[in-house]
Amino acid sequence: MRRLWQYHANQHVVAGFFCRQPLKTLQLPLKALLLAASARLAAAAHATPCGSGDLPTAARLGKEKDTRCWLAAGADANAPDAEGRTPLMWYARHGREGMVQQLLQAGAKPDAIDTEGRTALMHAARNGSTEAAQVLLDHRADPNLADAEGNTALMLAAAHGKSGVLSALINSGAHINARNKAGATALDLARKGSNPTVEYMLLRVGATGAPVASAAPPVKTVPSAAARCKGHFTVAARDGDDARVRCWLDAGADPNERDQHGATALMNAAAGGHTGAARLLMERGADPNIATRRDGATALMMAAYRGHADMVRLLLAKGANPNARNDDGQTPLSLALRGRDGNANSAIVQMLRAAGAK
Repeated sequence: MRRLWQYHANQHVVAGFFCRQPLKTLQLPLKALLLAASARLAAAAHATPCGSGDLPTAARLGKEKDTRCWLAAGADANAPDAEGRTPLMWYARHGREGMVQQLLQAGAKPDAIDTEGRTALMHAARNGSTEAAQVLLDHRADPNLADAEGNTALMLAAAHGKSGVLSALINSGAHINARNKAGATALDLARKGSNPTVEYMLLRVGATGAPVASAAPPVKTVPSAAARCKGHFTVAARDGDDARVRCWLDAGADPNERDQHGATALMNAAAGGHTGAARLLMERGADPNIATRRDGATALMMAAYRGHADMVRLLLAKGANPNARNDDGQTPLSLALRGRDGNANSAIVQMLRAAGAK
């Protein structure tokens, strides 16, 4: 009994005991050992090296480390959960644009649909994940697909008051006046949800909807500008398309209108070195000293950093502040000295110093 107790207490002292015991005495311990070993092998076979059970579960829980582990282990980036939602949909919904980018690079399909017919872009739109939506759009996600109820990403953004995503979708060619299965447009859904900002944005680009009994609040609308001018105002400035910029301004566009990133039309023109569009904008009232909300950069800083000497000259002539500072304390002069390519632009540095830059 003492030796048997020793076996149960410490398996390392049983060798001598086994050699002296009858076969019947050994049968039960050996059977138990074999069963335990078999259980351990089975557990090892079903072990999850990355945690969270599987890739869809890791994505649903927003566990980025586990998600990256599963991807590195070769898990299918398009593996759906029980609701048909892929990891891309979950991270678009969470607003994790970094993981959205990584999943797309791993082969995730941007237009895959879940059991409700919704894509990752629709999930981003519904939850106001602007940056994630932009990454998807940059990877050619279709903004005009509709879910099981006929709602597009634009409709979902309008219904839930997500103005940032709405702007990104408009800029990417989303159909403004598409109708869902109930016959409602994005404008109808914005009105139903009492989202005046979104309603205004849609009216500005020519959106239509069901007639309303009472007059809408007085807003400056451009009902047919989108059809006449094509695309979006700030995109026209970014592209240096003078004709389209003029078209939008003639239609009543605000010369200081911002895009989804908080940059004005003038900033977009300045960053691209489009002096014609920039001159036209400032002639119509664009302020060269407005700063971005994200980092405090001005049009002059963008032009100086990117080496657009003619743009710097034009902005200074129109009153741009040569000593403005962004949120990091950088000035147009410090940015010109650093340059986008790491080299100072001597012509721009000279211009700025002549204008009093310090």
